[in-house]
Amino acid sequence: MAVKNERGSSMLEFAVGASVFVLFFTGVFQFGYTFYAYSKLENAARAGARYGAMMVYRSSAPTTNSSPASTFVDEIRNVTVYGDPNGSGGVRQPMVTGLTTSNVNVSVTFANDLPSAVAVSISGLRFNAIFGTWQANDKPKAVFQYVGRYAPPIT
Repeated sequence: MAVKNERGSSMLEFAVGASVFVLFFTGVFQFGYTFYAYSKLENAARAGARYGAMMVYRSSAPTTNSSPASTFVDEIRNVTVYGDPNGSGGVRQPMVTGLTTSNVNVSVTFANDLPSAVAVSISGLRFNAIFGTWQANDKPKAVFQYVGRYAPPIT
């Protein structure tokens, strides 16, 4: 008689155990995907900041506490998004899905009328996840000391 009372218990145990495992593996997958996407985003920001720190800075505007030249910023944004200073040209895909040049913030610190540091951060990019949404707000951020060449215009 004891066997008849336990007849459906193995199905119930399997259902409870399987649902716990599915939730666990879904969470592990989501964590791994978010980590992977953030890592790609961090590499893109580092590539842009590194490029900006090594390129020649040409500007006709005074550089004391001013904003950097627009061509300088545009090239850094293109390297961050597409991996190419000339931009996508309609052919290249962004290095990170959904990343655009409007998501890239570039700031240049000036000292003694010369660039001293280049910082690149990502803002406004949203990652849709299974359990929610994550948005990049000035993270990741990469800062490199400017080691490029300053080339003021010849007058």
